[in-house]
Amino acid sequence: RTPIASIITALFLVLTLCFFTSTFYFLPKAVLSAIIVISALQLIDFPAIRKIFAFNYADAVTFSFTFFAVLIFGVESGILTGIVISFVLLIRSSSRPHIAVVGRVGDSEHFRNVLRYEVKTSSSLLAARIDESLYFVNARYIETFFLNEVADRPDVRDVLIICTATNFIDTSGLEMIEALSENLEELVNQFLWINVSLGNWSYVLRALELKVKLAGKEKGELNYEEMLNSLELAS
Repeated sequence: RTPIASIITALFLVLTLCFFTSTFYFLPKAVLSAIIVISALQLIDFPAIRKIFAFNYADAVTFSFTFFAVLIFGVESGILTGIVISFVLLIRSSSRPHIAVVGRVGDSEHFRNVLRYEVKTSSSLLAARIDESLYFVNARYIETFFLNEVADRPDVRDVLIICTATNFIDTSGLEMIEALSENLEELVNQFLWINVSLGNWSYVLRALELKVKLAGKEKGELNYEEMLNSLELAS
């Protein structure tokens, strides 16, 4: 377990190759194979593998494909297979971002996912948090999500989208914002975006010529507890 152990092992290996190879000549190949297998097993970190399968499904899939590809096709092909699978799973994950409909926890100022917590909601207000940037991979999914949510909730009059985790908006995301605003214009009273970073929102406003409403104070910042309070009172 120390560097000196590796040095001693290397010395014994050199001595064996120089003076004792004839001793191993008559050993069955099965025995030599067993020695190699036992040595290779020490290189496999089984606790780490168990942790991968227990913690993250995507990592487990990538590991499995890479492992079997290396066994079947070789090291280089196996690693390339793992890289491709990683990209595919990353794109798949980004194409279906987590969108949480939120509500108030009791009388507090905290707002949480309605599927995970006991929260208070208003039938006339749809407040949802997008936990992803807005770009070409997920733009259609996000647009469809909000259109379906509004269609399934005929009493909704106000829509509030919380973008705390939105760090980037590309052209497809921009087109999605514009299309969503136009589609919801006749269905709801207010369609608002909140907690969008100043850089992203300045870009959106310039591109769409101020057609989209931002709920916020200076620099696009607003505690969405305040905005939800005002919308709930208005409804």
